[in-house]
Amino acid sequence: MKSLLLKDLYTVLHNSKAFLVMIVGMSFFLSFTTNGDTGFYNIFCAIMSSMLVVTTFSFDHLSNWEPYAMILPITRKDVVRGKFALLLLVCAAGTVLGFVLGLLSCTLLPSLTLDLHEQVFYLFPAFSISLFMGSLSIPLIFKFGAEKARLLLMAAFCIPSVLLILALKTAENFGVHLSDQTLTEVLAFSPLLVLVFAFFMYQISCRIFEKKEL
Repeated sequence: MKSLLLKDLYTVLHNSKAFLVMIVGMSFFLSFTTNGDTGFYNIFCAIMSSMLVVTTFSFDHLSNWEPYAMILPITRKDVVRGKFALLLLVCAAGTVLGFVLGLLSCTLLPSLTLDLHEQVFYLFPAFSISLFMGSLSIPLIFKFGAEKARLLLMAAFCIPSVLLILALKTAENFGVHLSDQTLTEVLAFSPLLVLVFAFFMYQISCRIFEKKEL
């Protein structure tokens, strides 16, 4: 699996310059449009990093990688495992990058106030959201391919978000309000919950790829 991970990391590094320019440029733009809130750095960078996994699938398709991989001494589960290992790495790296950019922005821009506790707190939802999106995208890509999965991923991510908002609104209408402490605890434990979700997506991806004709 180490070789599979290195293959995808080389693909990610090949596109890293354009990715970093986009991240820095967008972060600079957002610095003047978020009223001093730097938490978006963590979430934005982490989400964009998780999308790099989709890029590796596109390169695999262009190079006809999957049929070639099947003649190597690796299993289909190894291929799936390599994608999820890459996802964990890029999500963690994107979350750290967002944290660093947030600290640098607070240092360089006088309009922003550094709140280290807030910066650290945003690490949890940033990593969770990016891992959730990435875990959801991998089985979709194995099933439908990278191009079709992009549209399906948008719908798959928007639907749970809308349902969550509706559930919260319904709870408020019935007089149920989440306290700040409860919300903080939920967000703090969100990485563990999403890791469990990622494991189930890994199992689903293995089943899809095992049945896929190459």
